[in-house]
Amino acid sequence: MYDKNVRELIPGLQPDPVRASVYMDSYSPEDHSVIGSVPGMENVLIASGFSGHGFKMSPVIGKITTELLIDGKTSYPINHLSPNRFVESVK
Repeated sequence: MYDKNVRELIPGLQPDPVRASVYMDSYSPEDHSVIGSVPGMENVLIASGFSGHGFKMSPVIGKITTELLIDGKTSYPINHLSPNRFVESVK
């Protein structure tokens, strides 16, 4: 079916898919990322929930996670991204 549509609508384009990928979109309830230590597991750091815009943010996320891992803090304002914001909603 797709081959026929591609051939008719876009002549000259290779109609067979070259690659297909499946991935999970991950979102927090308020659509913000999660960056910080896991409550009760202070030696675990999460940097997750970036979905589609994660690629463009990867350089600064890398810097933030590096600062958190090495220095235990970051110069970026990330309090609103803390995993601790979910603690009350779980109780």
